[in-house]
Amino acid sequence: NRNQNSVINNTIFKNNIADNGAIIYFRHSDFVNPGEPSGIQISNCLISGNTANIEGVIKLGNTYKNANFDFINNLFINNQSTSIGSAILLSQNGTLNLSGNIFLDNITTSSNPVDGSLISCTPPTAANTGQFIDGSNNYFYGNGGTSEADVLLFGTSMGDSNAFLNNFSDYLFKLIDGSTETISIENNYW
Repeated sequence: NRNQNSVINNTIFKNNIADNGAIIYFRHSDFVNPGEPSGIQISNCLISGNTANIEGVIKLGNTYKNANFDFINNLFINNQSTSIGSAILLSQNGTLNLSGNIFLDNITTSSNPVDGSLISCTPPTAANTGQFIDGSNNYFYGNGGTSEADVLLFGTSMGDSNAFLNNFSDYLFKLIDGSTETISIENNYW
């Protein structure tokens, strides 16, 4: 079936370097019928010591709506980027579903303020209208950026039962300007 999600399970991604998408650069392609759901599921993986020289250790994009990018029970440790998304960058339409992941000591090394030093959605355009971060039961510790006014998570977000401890960004969340989405971030440990 041309519309199946890609699945990556029980894999170690360690010490990889690239400009964009140091370990995964997922883009919608001709392998998926236009307008049909597509995406990727990554579960039970170790993602450690990877560097994106520009942005997004994992960079995800889909020019069609309804893409789901699922991250389940992964361990993100000591990853870095020089711009945004030291863990994940969602650059086009889709929903980023996070469940049971641990994000530990991931940094962005930009000297300028960064929106989404750990996880970022790029702002919407006419062709790129729907991005969403949905997370539950995730643990965030020691993540951030090296400049002042950094934002840890950037995008329309919701989720519960997450724990945020000792992160060194000035702000945990920033919503995309002009968004009219209702968000719910209750029952989290700050």
